[in-house]
Amino acid sequence: MKVLIFGFGNHGGGFAAAQYFLKRGDQVRITDMNSLSKLGDSIQICSDMGAELILEQHRESDFTWADCVVKSPAISKSHPFLIKSHKIINDFSTLFSFVDIDKIKLIAITGTKGKTTTASAVTHVLQRLGHEAIMCGNMGISGFSVLEDLEERSRTGKELPEYIVCEMSSWQISDTFQYLDHVPVLEASCMTSLYEDHQNYYHSMESYIKDKMQLFRQKSRHIISTDSMRQTIASASDVPLSDVMSIEKTARKLDSSILAPAYAICSSLGFGSKRIIDALKTFPGVPHRNEMVRFHNNTIFINDSAATVPEAVQFTYSNYYSNVPVFLICGGTDKELHPEGMTAALRHSRGLYLLGGSFTSEKLIPLLQSMSISYHGPYCSMDDAVDASYSDAQSFLGSDGNTTAFIILSPGAASFELFRHEFDRGDKFKQKVNSIAN
Repeated sequence: MKVLIFGFGNHGGGFAAAQYFLKRGDQVRITDMNSLSKLGDSIQICSDMGAELILEQHRESDFTWADCVVKSPAISKSHPFLIKSHKIINDFSTLFSFVDIDKIKLIAITGTKGKTTTASAVTHVLQRLGHEAIMCGNMGISGFSVLEDLEERSRTGKELPEYIVCEMSSWQISDTFQYLDHVPVLEASCMTSLYEDHQNYYHSMESYIKDKMQLFRQKSRHIISTDSMRQTIASASDVPLSDVMSIEKTARKLDSSILAPAYAICSSLGFGSKRIIDALKTFPGVPHRNEMVRFHNNTIFINDSAATVPEAVQFTYSNYYSNVPVFLICGGTDKELHPEGMTAALRHSRGLYLLGGSFTSEKLIPLLQSMSISYHGPYCSMDDAVDASYSDAQSFLGSDGNTTAFIILSPGAASFELFRHEFDRGDKFKQKVNSIAN
């Protein structure tokens, strides 16, 4: 079979897809607008295995050549070359087409924020309670990697996992259910949260919500949602409102709001409250999401780089840090979002340290100036932002030796002007923090 990987990317999705088909002996071409140096070692590995590379361009002839095109979720479905394709797939549409997929309980999780934490926490709880569960999706684990494991289990007679926990972005949802012939019944589907996001990709908030709602138009035994979206999801699912479980009401016994969706999902599966809570107490958290990096000189460094929308900054601040001295590193690249969603965090932080980017210059600084809030920067490197915030935190601590200060990277924006992606941004933060502490 002739396979075209359309968009290799930097998160591993293109690599996993290419590896899957190369190992099967298929002819593979990879087309990406980036250069070989930007795509790194992984694409060179694919080339060494026999993939043909078409970089810094897309050619119509490659789309007519391919028997199937593996589309990156970040590429618009309206791209003109896709019309020339014989068949379009993504990792989830291929995974859900696995011959024995109906023997596995599928949990699908979406939302603007909280998807990765919820998927990771649900997987953790299921495993702690003695059920084999694996996860894949938007957190960077490709469905092709899971599919390869399932096919190997089938060949060797090994038992299939009981659960697959799927984290699905709006783009993945839209692509998956458009390209899928047979839609399996989902064990549970969940909406963790919904804020304005990706308005540099979607022409309106309504179109963003429309893609999310495609998940809830699929048959699901359990539907879980925030109170604010229950009515919309009930209408999309064509079920009574009473059949859509409320996260807030179900998880009212839980102290942590960030783990409430995971608790609600596990509760819908029939597990008891005490068992779920005991398992969640051992959940270690997720990198780049309210991640404690280091405690040094009475300063706690928090990496919340995955907070790429303003409301996520406010969520982190209000749920964890509203009563402590915070030195906030924020700002970055614009996603056509409004900064007002992080106003309280901006207003009450002890210091603001802005990373350079279009969101910072065009949205954030004008808002700060209108509120007469002082700030430092914008900085062109993470090192400079961390150095400035750490210096000010130490000066603050010098005037009150009994106080602990928090330096938090919670940008509220995308990362692409200064960093490869939000995980690279978080890694740069951690590297600088560790160099200070060492």
